[in-house]
Amino acid sequence: MLLFTTHNFFLFTRKEIWFYDGEPIKEGTYNVYTAAKKNSGENNRFQEKYKTSIVYLTKPEEDLFKVIHATYRYDIRSAEKKNISYKAILHPKKEDCIELLKSYNKFARSKNMSVMNLRRISALQNTGNLYITKALLGETEVSTHVYIFDKGITSLASSFHHVDFTDDKIRSEANKFLHWKDILLFKSMGFEQYDFGGVNEKKHPGISKFKLNFGGEIVENYRFIKTSAFIFTLIAIFKKIRKN
Repeated sequence: MLLFTTHNFFLFTRKEIWFYDGEPIKEGTYNVYTAAKKNSGENNRFQEKYKTSIVYLTKPEEDLFKVIHATYRYDIRSAEKKNISYKAILHPKKEDCIELLKSYNKFARSKNMSVMNLRRISALQNTGNLYITKALLGETEVSTHVYIFDKGITSLASSFHHVDFTDDKIRSEANKFLHWKDILLFKSMGFEQYDFGGVNEKKHPGISKFKLNFGGEIVENYRFIKTSAFIFTLIAIFKKIRKN
């Protein structure tokens, strides 16, 4: 289990808890549980059971590659022939997080998505449980993945392409190549599970199909928020105001 504090004010503490499996926890005022194996069921103001795809890294490398969709295997090899290179930042520094924030937020604004928060990513970076990986063509960054991890498991937190790189074919190949290289890296580091961070075939059919084509197994996890009814309502109103 991983726990970190993103906000700590006078009478308010926001905490994130990842990979919860029933361990005893010192909670804050507002607690966000993600990729939980169990649902505490007490004082939950928001709760959902969701599906995700897990690649079990204990399998031999040839078996991991064999179950990937044939078209994706071709694209991975094609990316290698195009000399797409791989970069893993396993101990990101503050400047790495600032660079990540700039790149992701540029992408997010182009898609009308929520931007990444520096306070949150910095809090995570301070735990040492953050990985950043990149696919590059020459010196140009094409795709980036962000991972949160704990003992035995690493979970995809964000995946995005760089908006200034406009070759869709190379970008698609680079992203598949990046996932494969990540799988090999985490396997070599002794991780047992590679979590694609959720699949929702009704809401996000294209993204879900992409993730499932890597041959993982479907499992169910939980997301939930534990706080008082007053704090939950107050934060919901604040988020709505900021969005507008």
